[in-house]
Amino acid sequence: MRISWKKFLVATLVIAVAVLLNGAHFSWKGFQPLNVPKAYAGNITTAGWNLSSDTLSATGVTYTHTFTTATAMTGGGTITIELRTPPGPSVPLPDFSASTTGAGSTTGLSGLTPSIYWSGSAVSLTLTTSTTIPAGSVTVAFTNVTNPSQGAVLQTNTSTASTNGTALDGTKFSATPNGTLVIGPVVLSGQITDSSTGNPVAGVPLQIHTMNGNGAFQQTYTDSHGNYQFVGVPAGADYVLEMRIDQLDPNNTNTATVSQYVAFNPVNVTIT
Repeated sequence: MRISWKKFLVATLVIAVAVLLNGAHFSWKGFQPLNVPKAYAGNITTAGWNLSSDTLSATGVTYTHTFTTATAMTGGGTITIELRTPPGPSVPLPDFSASTTGAGSTTGLSGLTPSIYWSGSAVSLTLTTSTTIPAGSVTVAFTNVTNPSQGAVLQTNTSTASTNGTALDGTKFSATPNGTLVIGPVVLSGQITDSSTGNPVAGVPLQIHTMNGNGAFQQTYTDSHGNYQFVGVPAGADYVLEMRIDQLDPNNTNTATVSQYVAFNPVNVTIT
């Protein structure tokens, strides 16, 4: 399915200034040092996932995560992988509580038990390396994972740190995740393009829901190539695919004051 968009301008010009305070700390008691996130050496790239089974609720599944680092990690360094649910109604996350890293993992990353931290709609997995991990392609195979009961396209974010906690590659808890994990069968996919240029449009917020507004409801964004996909939406029903105008400006939820936005007519789809 290919949907084209057009840009519309409204009379009101809004200038939104967003200040992101990531880990910063202020004190009202005089002047205090400002603690800011430490600089990192490089980026995490080509972060991808492969599942031995995408069957919902399946047990004993292996989640293989491969990514590329710019900086070597010495023994005792850490890899942190965050999994987050997509925007919208909460969906269950994979269960890593019985997981260890197994065959297929990069040398020094096998036989480890991840430290797991749950926080609302996200889970964080941290591995402590047992030896130096050279810069380049890194693979971590999490065994014995239980798939969630509902399909979803999860956002993932991978970062590394040295033995003393100094950030290396990637940004921990970044607002811009560097990976995507698809769990369950893809039932609807497509691409958003600009009708005037034909170029793909990234970051368009989309949602799908039943015709009457009840039942299945999922939200997602187009990727860097303008592609989108919805996973695990129940079959045998009619749905509406539309754009979420209120999500275009993260600093302002009042759509009447968004200075520039995109729109297309809702599309009715039937999933069989």
